[in-house]
Amino acid sequence: MNLLMNSLTSNFTLLAQETADEGGAGGVLLFILAIVLSVLANVGKDNAVSAKVKRSLKVTDPNWGVMFGLFVFAFALGALPNLFNLISDGAVSDNAVNGFRMSGLMLAIFSGLYLVFRAFCESSSVREPEQAWRLAVVASVTILGALYIGVKHDGQQNVSDKFKLGVDLAGGANLVYKISGKDAGTNSGEGEAEDVATGLQDEDMQGLLSALGRRLNPSGALDLILRPYGNNTHVEIVVPAATAEEVRQLKEIITNTGALEFLIQVGVNDTDHASIKSAMEDSFKDEDSYNTSLVKSDGQTVGRWVKVGKDLKGQFEYNAASDGSIKRVFYHDGSENQEEVSKPVLLSRDELAPYYDRNNPAHVAIKRAFASVDTNAPSEEFSNAVLAANVTRIEVLMAQPEASLITTGDDLKTVRSQIGDNLRPSVAFTMKAGSASKFGRFTAKNVEKQLSIVLDGNLLSSANIKQRISENGTITGDFTQAEVDSIIGILRAGALPSTLLPTPVSENKMGASLGTVTIQKGQFAIMVSMIVVLLFMILWYLGVPGVVAAFALVLNLILILAVMVMIGASFTLSGMAGLVLTVGMAVDANVLIFERIREELADGARIKAAIRNGFSRATITIIDANLTTLITAILLYAIGTDQIRGFAITLILGIIMSMFTAIYASRGLFAIAAGLKWIKETSWCLQQGRLNRINVEFISKAKFTAVFSAIIIVAGLALTVNRQSEMLAIDLSGGTSAIFQLNESMEAQEVETAIESKIDSVEGLPEAVQYTVTSVDLTDGRSAWRVNTDIVDQSKLQLLLANAFPGKLPVQSISVTKVAGAAEAPEDDASSAVERVMPQFVAYQEEAPEDTATEEKPAVVSEEESENPAEPAPANEGPAAPGEEATVPVPQPMPEPSPEIPIEEPVEGTSEDIVELQSVTLQVEQKIDGEDSELSASVLEGMIDAAQTETGLEIGKVEGNSADQQVTIYGLDDSQVDILIAELIKTDGSPHFEETQKFGATIAGDMTKLGTYAIVFSFIGIITYIWLRFQHVSFGIAAVVALVHDVLVTLAAIAISKYLAGFLMIEDFKISLPVIAAFLTIIGYSLNDTIVVFDRVREVRGKNREITADMLNRSVNSTLSRTLLTSLTTLFVVATLYFIGGSGIHSFAFALVIGVVVGTYSSIFVASPTLLLLNKKK
Repeated sequence: MNLLMNSLTSNFTLLAQETADEGGAGGVLLFILAIVLSVLANVGKDNAVSAKVKRSLKVTDPNWGVMFGLFVFAFALGALPNLFNLISDGAVSDNAVNGFRMSGLMLAIFSGLYLVFRAFCESSSVREPEQAWRLAVVASVTILGALYIGVKHDGQQNVSDKFKLGVDLAGGANLVYKISGKDAGTNSGEGEAEDVATGLQDEDMQGLLSALGRRLNPSGALDLILRPYGNNTHVEIVVPAATAEEVRQLKEIITNTGALEFLIQVGVNDTDHASIKSAMEDSFKDEDSYNTSLVKSDGQTVGRWVKVGKDLKGQFEYNAASDGSIKRVFYHDGSENQEEVSKPVLLSRDELAPYYDRNNPAHVAIKRAFASVDTNAPSEEFSNAVLAANVTRIEVLMAQPEASLITTGDDLKTVRSQIGDNLRPSVAFTMKAGSASKFGRFTAKNVEKQLSIVLDGNLLSSANIKQRISENGTITGDFTQAEVDSIIGILRAGALPSTLLPTPVSENKMGASLGTVTIQKGQFAIMVSMIVVLLFMILWYLGVPGVVAAFALVLNLILILAVMVMIGASFTLSGMAGLVLTVGMAVDANVLIFERIREELADGARIKAAIRNGFSRATITIIDANLTTLITAILLYAIGTDQIRGFAITLILGIIMSMFTAIYASRGLFAIAAGLKWIKETSWCLQQGRLNRINVEFISKAKFTAVFSAIIIVAGLALTVNRQSEMLAIDLSGGTSAIFQLNESMEAQEVETAIESKIDSVEGLPEAVQYTVTSVDLTDGRSAWRVNTDIVDQSKLQLLLANAFPGKLPVQSISVTKVAGAAEAPEDDASSAVERVMPQFVAYQEEAPEDTATEEKPAVVSEEESENPAEPAPANEGPAAPGEEATVPVPQPMPEPSPEIPIEEPVEGTSEDIVELQSVTLQVEQKIDGEDSELSASVLEGMIDAAQTETGLEIGKVEGNSADQQVTIYGLDDSQVDILIAELIKTDGSPHFEETQKFGATIAGDMTKLGTYAIVFSFIGIITYIWLRFQHVSFGIAAVVALVHDVLVTLAAIAISKYLAGFLMIEDFKISLPVIAAFLTIIGYSLNDTIVVFDRVREVRGKNREITADMLNRSVNSTLSRTLLTSLTTLFVVATLYFIGGSGIHSFAFALVIGVVVGTYSSIFVASPTLLLLNKKK
């Protein structure tokens, strides 16, 4: 609900903002005129227009005049903008016209429908006037929901553009980022962070992925994939069906560290900042100070230069035109190369010679550019003015706060979006209790000074402090709603434990992860299952009840789809199947109501009384069943992983809409049908059938069923323990991927078939290899294929692909030569890792074998040993001969490096570590099918990393140079360089792969624990609610026992599936993310069944404190018709998905088929006997 309300609030506030900003005087006049017309419609009492219409329709409604006036107001609001623009072109802006029309349409639909239904319900044939409100609400949301889904808006080309499809259905953008240093997130302002050479620890990587997930997918609505890549040195991010603008925003979010600071600008007239200004002027005389962000006095940092950030288009994002601040402005010389000058100009209200030169045209132009812009002007206007003056960088001087007053993003308790005084989106924040007093002292000390909000070292906004601020505040600026949402997401997620380099090393566009045939089969199965459910309900409850149930189900689907589109949720194939399953489960509420009405009629009630009592009694059961499931869904959303939260959103929407359609909408339709005499006491559709007269002693069979369940569960757990990780799908186990081109065009099915046919040709591979094939569009326009497999060994994957596509893979030739002379040691910030482009080869990094690895730390050669190197370790005789066309050379283990070279522990963070190392530069030339191939810096470094992994050599640092096709290596002696070269040229004559890399699990480590905690806490929530509702804890425990039973039996079925492969389309099913979603669905379904039975037990029990076997038998038998009908309709859905849904949802549907059957079984033979056992007197 919070997600939905945020979306609604955001949309309506933006609409109000646009109307207020752009409607102008014409908009205000239009609004007043609409009000006047609505009042005139009711002026004159009996002679009023509304009164005349009321009399003609013989309506007695006291609210008629108000609703009639509202309809006139809404109609005028939608129609008058056209009249205004006809009289005077542009009297009302287009945005205001759209806002008025949208508001008028919604109000006109509701008020108009109310007037129609009121007249209809008061007619002599119906006589149900109280149902007018209900019918108007139901009809309004149906029409508005259908319009929201089916009508294009906001520049959409097709209605289908409204639906954000997941990676499996539409593919998406694939971004691979290299991880920078762990401490790069701190705003030290000193240089760039170095790359992580050896990869993060697993716990650090999971922390980074969790933080990125909170930022990029705060609502959990997106089908976003985040997983480790390489040897924990990279992060892979897959964004579903993202537009160029969405990818741009994501990149900006990704590269921000999330470090927020509150700082005070040093003002020109600030007397208490005189020492900072003096230190700044002194430091400004030293040219070396231009490259540092710190201002120091007596060795202490007293101030800091904070830069004005730029967006990805190069526009400044903050208006720094104020002449009350002190700014350091860098600019270029106006030449063709736009080379930045070494000495910046210092700007403030007073010209600080010699830091501002009146005779320098560049200085004058810059000062005029700043002066030409109003301080309240939009940042875009400011940016355009200063960029025209050749400004490249702007930095504003800030005071360094005392240690006890430093306030950061960690001090924030909550952040939220709101509309500020300037009618622009802004960020409101609340301080934590312990930080409010600190922030109060900080602001009280700096009243009448500029408080600046700095995010990731970039000046975000500034405001004058009027008085002490302690608990609440607002960050205002020239923000769009999207920018505010981005800032809020970053602040809520917190600072990243590690940072990513600003440019992705790989950026591709992926095709749908499911093949076209699979998608078509899945969509067809979903449509068929939906039709089957509707037809079954209509035929079973032949007549009005069946039609009402079908309408309720369709309305349920429309509302869920409309809300999912509104919040931007992703539609995946398994998610859509789950959506249909939600509709199938919604049958449960309708069946409960209809069966209750049948019972009332059987007891002799009249039709209207039976409807009233049936709805009243069924409503209690429906609310109990759905609230327990809702508790589960809310807890899963609150503390679950991204994938679990996505499922929880669908479940929450399904529950809310199901209750609305079944309890609220259906009741109005039944009342009208009874009033029109469409249903009567004698109607065949409302007579009880044979299922209602069944009487079986279910509890007497509890011992037999307990033994049966125990055998299944124990056997399943034994197989699960035996198979362990073998049961996991690729998305949960990780594996190895390869991106490759083919010399001829092939379809995805042909690629899959070719790979499948050659699995046996590679020695050491398991009988069944999991793999997925996806099309990839590389950034240079070429098309390629990506294969994800559970094969661990990269060389075996390459060999498999070479065997699968003989003569179809491009062949590479590699030559490596030493460049004469040793290179100078590089500066830290000169590393090519700072700027990356898409590689054609990314190293596969694997742990070095124990028999070849030395200590796990960089090799540092001392000065003494560098002059007298130790005897080199023996190198290979030479590169291995190129293999045949259909094979890939497999690297052999290399000799252990000589132990005589002393290893010293490097001192972290010092440039001396690199200066002491020997270096050699290699010229690397690569040809692909005889044509020269340019190697980027990241590719060159990746090739060295791969060779290092294979040889076990310890390299100090690697620096690629794409311009010269050279790579400089530090920390190896001559013999080790020879070993490295021999390894590099082993790939000469072998097939060329654009990229080969290992990837991690989508859910792992901390995220797995988080998902487990979510499920455990949901069980606790269920027990607590049922305990309170049924006034005994045994009901809650029995329900949870049934849930655990259902999950374990379904898990056992998946474990056993390997040995039943081929029977009834069963295959060796794996546990994947869709299967996990199926487990969660089973929990909700089973809980529904159990609560319905328990609710009847409470009714049968009455005031009796004991629970007997007879009570349980009566309760189960009286709800048996409802149980079987609900199970049958749901089974129709999942069985259809299983048999004709294709491979994309096969495992998902299998788990649900088992879950539905077992859920029905457990509500009768597990939950009820457990409840009896817990209530037996000792």
